[in-house]
Amino acid sequence: MLKIGEALQMEYPQDLISECRKNRNQICRKRTAGMMLKAAGTAPTLLELENPEPYQFYDIFEVNDFSYSKEKQKGHLRAELSLLNSCKNLEIYAHILDLKNGQVIAQVPAKHGKNTNDLILDQEFTAKKEVAENMGVIAYGKWGNNFPEENELTVYKEVNTSYPGVRYMHKYPKKEKETVIFETLEGWHPLEFAEKGDDDHIIIALIRSPKNTNDVDYICGAGRDKRTGYPIVCVPGEGTFSFPAGEKPESSEECPNYAVCKLYRKSGGATVIASSDNPAYSTNAIAIIPSGNGYTYQFLAWGMGYSDPANWKKTEFDYRLELTLNTVKADGTWKTREFYIDTRKRDSSITEEVLPLAIMYGCMAPETEITMADGSRKQICRMNIGDMVEGRNGEGMKVTNIWKGPEMDSMLYIQAEGLQEGIFLTKSHPVLTKEPDGTEKWKRAGTCKVGDKVWVKVSRGEEAYHAIIEITEKEPCEEVYNLDLQPVNGKTEGTMYCNGILTGDNRMQNSDLEE
Repeated sequence: MLKIGEALQMEYPQDLISECRKNRNQICRKRTAGMMLKAAGTAPTLLELENPEPYQFYDIFEVNDFSYSKEKQKGHLRAELSLLNSCKNLEIYAHILDLKNGQVIAQVPAKHGKNTNDLILDQEFTAKKEVAENMGVIAYGKWGNNFPEENELTVYKEVNTSYPGVRYMHKYPKKEKETVIFETLEGWHPLEFAEKGDDDHIIIALIRSPKNTNDVDYICGAGRDKRTGYPIVCVPGEGTFSFPAGEKPESSEECPNYAVCKLYRKSGGATVIASSDNPAYSTNAIAIIPSGNGYTYQFLAWGMGYSDPANWKKTEFDYRLELTLNTVKADGTWKTREFYIDTRKRDSSITEEVLPLAIMYGCMAPETEITMADGSRKQICRMNIGDMVEGRNGEGMKVTNIWKGPEMDSMLYIQAEGLQEGIFLTKSHPVLTKEPDGTEKWKRAGTCKVGDKVWVKVSRGEEAYHAIIEITEKEPCEEVYNLDLQPVNGKTEGTMYCNGILTGDNRMQNSDLEE
């Protein structure tokens, strides 16, 4: 742990702090590198852009936690680089400042990274009580393959202390006991740029963990973008703050309220999905509404027909919501407070209910024929919620959800003995197999090989293990489908016959199976 003692004999960077404060995010690029920026064509980071393109991912460098407990005399600093591409050399270091006395009181040792796109400076520290309420931090980030100074940035942040007497109630996004379809939520209105898909199809969903679809958060039933035809992604937010008695919610030009929501892609880079004052987000504005002695915020951020599903499909995202809220005390003085919800540092966020998000689709070709409970067959693209299909050993399965979305990865065609036609499915879809020692095992299609035995239904009443005679990798379908199945007796897994081969449903696909 870093111990902050006497002031260091270092120049207090007033000019650099002033430069940072000019930017909403209190970040600036070094002036010496600014001249090189145009010549070198170095792309700006997300925090340098005034009006970033919605859903475009950018590099990011920020201080996302600087807090101190006066009672415990312990503090925490976290600064992060999240880059779209790997660099040979990355570096972060910081100076902690005593703002009252204008002194540098600590230098945080530099953190270095090699051939990576992610670098985090995470430092615990102690400080004397007399400086606890007057601290700031200025962090320095440098990266690049040939000339790291081209991307040298500084970011400034004052200490974010705890706020006694403030109560917070979080509503979205968090895990609900039952799936929430947005069209039924009071207050959310239909979008002009959207067109509804089939009533029986769930187009896209946000999921806590790719390994557990029981953890579905929100299912977006708004359909597709009229212009692009792609599914529309939504990430909602809603919560309420209550401030101590005697404080009135108020904002002004000098003390504006502000909110911004960002997604951080696990593979690097970040994007702003909603903002309270950015004209680029006319449909994604965060409303900050005075209510009694507090505020309510609401937003429903939409990906308006994003054009690159490969950047989203089965991708996990961290979530960060930042809010700056103002009140006026009875004596007329202003009080400004900063709050954030961050899935990467949940213990220091104002709520731990928000977890990383992920987006998932189905994975069967649309013409795949599903065996129904009455013995007939029906293409998966024509299925309806409520349909009854046949599972293993004649078990009835009720269709509760139908998943539909684009597929970007190559798929497999698998043919088994005794069947006239094989199935066309993604590599992650589960099939029931029989091991050489006779044990049964659910395996992903991508781990199967010719000669493996899969459970097959050749005709009504005739089910047995048959050997795989062909596995061929092919280009993907434009759209794939999957089902959520509810067993009638509630005791078995969701299974279905796809062109005669027994497979698992969507929930089984996203369980812990052999990769």
